[in-house]
Amino acid sequence: MTDAALQQLFRTAIAAADRHRLEDAVIAFRAVLLAQPDYAPALHGLGVALRRLGRVAESEAVLRTGIERHPQSVDLLIAQAETLEDWGRLDDAVDLAEKAHSLGPDDGRPMAVLARLRERQGHGGLARAALETAAASRRPTAAALTALGRMQRQAGEIALARETLDRAVRAAGKEDMAAARVQRAIAMLCNGEIAEGFREYDWRWKTGLLPSLNPGLPPWTGDPLAGRTLLVRAEQGMSESLQFFRLAAGIEGGRVIFEAPPALVPILRASHRVYEV
Repeated sequence: MTDAALQQLFRTAIAAADRHRLEDAVIAFRAVLLAQPDYAPALHGLGVALRRLGRVAESEAVLRTGIERHPQSVDLLIAQAETLEDWGRLDDAVDLAEKAHSLGPDDGRPMAVLARLRERQGHGGLARAALETAAASRRPTAAALTALGRMQRQAGEIALARETLDRAVRAAGKEDMAAARVQRAIAMLCNGEIAEGFREYDWRWKTGLLPSLNPGLPPWTGDPLAGRTLLVRAEQGMSESLQFFRLAAGIEGGRVIFEAPPALVPILRASHRVYEV
């Protein structure tokens, strides 16, 4: 296979992975490696694609081979740390993240991974220290800045969180943007920026973490109902449903229909505080 053909095949694999066609990506990466077994970017791409498919043991084996052949590769070390995290081998993942940081101190990615691992281990202080290191690096990632901003907000450092999350939004690409904007929205709300914060909070629908609750109806903007019908849908658990129901009961000027979890329906219907549950 010529170099040009090999690079074209590699680009095909990358494009398939970017479009979430992971099985196709695995096939293409394997084809590249058949022609050039030591090609580090293909070893990395194959390992990541296998992890994203949930094939963690295969991912670990591929990335372990890659690290044996390219022990100084920060990309391979980070990918293996993330695979071991998915496997629950947090201590081993920490070791790899720390090694990746020692090899690439200007790269914010290893510290971002290390922070996530430390937080999962229950070491909040160590996690924040890792994120602060990542944020101060020459190439901080949006994910690290977003996580640091969240921690700062949770510690009550709202102004500092706003600054950090503004940086996160500026650094974010397509994949990181929604998470950064949602965390900035929460910080804005905590800072008293109510109207702006709620507008920003609409980004939560783009995170992929919430089911779509859009019924295809125009959103209510708070204007008088004037005889119209308002459908109220809670996004998360029962406590949120009860809070929304309490507020919905005070809306006048039209019919209010409240969507509730099945366990709450008999209780809320018995209150007769809205038109229909």
